[in-house]
Amino acid sequence: MGELVAGPDLDAAVAERVMGYLTSERTSKEFGAYKVWWPSTRGHRGRTVPPPYSTSIEAAWTVIEKLRAEGLVYFILAAEPDGTWEVEWTSHGSDHVDPRGIFASGATPAEAICRAAIALAGQALEAAQGASGVDSGHEGSETA
Repeated sequence: MGELVAGPDLDAAVAERVMGYLTSERTSKEFGAYKVWWPSTRGHRGRTVPPPYSTSIEAAWTVIEKLRAEGLVYFILAAEPDGTWEVEWTSHGSDHVDPRGIFASGATPAEAICRAAIALAGQALEAAQGASGVDSGHEGSETA
């Protein structure tokens, strides 16, 4: 899968893989088939699109808050000379995160935050699969 750019596909990936949103396919006569999103803590009361994590710094900051609550205590956001933004996540003493850190870049801070969060979620999945003996060569369905 190529790198996702800011927009609905990246927002969907962050909602599912990082923020724990659940989804359901629905169909109506008026709108046809569509997807409903909801936080796992709120039951089936949902919305038709996930929050704009990759285009809103306010929404992206909720990603930072969630990951920091999970023990990712070192977060660096830097503006690069070429106009891009770079994010690094590291964790002190965490056994599920590479101590060298997760790096990602984007055209905006929100996009960089989301790309780093997706990379981190992928690394955590690989670690969990490795610990359980699951073949990490096969990934589940992707939103993008």
